[in-house]
Amino acid sequence: MFATRTAEDAGDTESVWHTLTVDGLTLATHPGVFGHGKLDDGTRLLMEAVTRSPLPASGQSAIRALDVGCGDGILAAWLARKGCEVTAGDINAFAVEATRRSLAANRLSGHVVQSDVYEQIDATFDAIVSNPPFHQERAIDYGPAERLIREAPAHLFGGGSLTLVANAFLPYPEWLRAAFGDFEVLADDRRFRVYRAIKAWR
Repeated sequence: MFATRTAEDAGDTESVWHTLTVDGLTLATHPGVFGHGKLDDGTRLLMEAVTRSPLPASGQSAIRALDVGCGDGILAAWLARKGCEVTAGDINAFAVEATRRSLAANRLSGHVVQSDVYEQIDATFDAIVSNPPFHQERAIDYGPAERLIREAPAHLFGGGSLTLVANAFLPYPEWLRAAFGDFEVLADDRRFRVYRAIKAWR
C-alpha cells in the first residue's frame, strides 16, 4: 500500500491497469491501490453523506477541496464533477497515477501530488475529504489518520470542513475533538461512520 516508486515509474506496466465505472465516472485501477476493482463501502457511504449534507460553501466561485489518500481517484473525480477545485494526494505512486488517469478519463481537472498526508501540501482549503488508511501492509497504523485529523485545521480556512469516513471502532472522535473542539456524525451504518468537523472562525 505504501509504494516507494516514483509517479513517473508508475505508468510502466500498462497490462495491469484496468478501468471500472462508478456513479458514471470512469476510474483507472491498479493492483495495490486502495479501491482496486470496486467501490469501497466506506467511500460509498461518504459520497452518500456528502450528497445529503454538501460541503459548506466558502462564498468563492468554487470550493477548494483536498482529497487526502486519493487511491484510484473516485473522490477527487466525484468532487471535481461537482465543480470543486480539487487537489489530491497519496503516498502511493500508483495511486497518484491512478487519480491522474481517472481525472483525465472523465475530462476533469485537478492537481495530484505524491504526499505523505500533508507533507507536500502547502495550500489552504475550504474542505478536506478523505477515506484515510489505517493499515500499513498488514499492521494497523493509526499514524496517517491521526495526522490527517490533528493537522487539518492548519490547512483549512476559517469555516472550512474536514469530512471523513472511518470504521466505527476507530478512535477518531477523540482526535476530532482535540483538533476542532466538536464534530458531527453525518452517517453511521454500524460498520462505518462519516464525521464532519468545522474549523472555527478566528
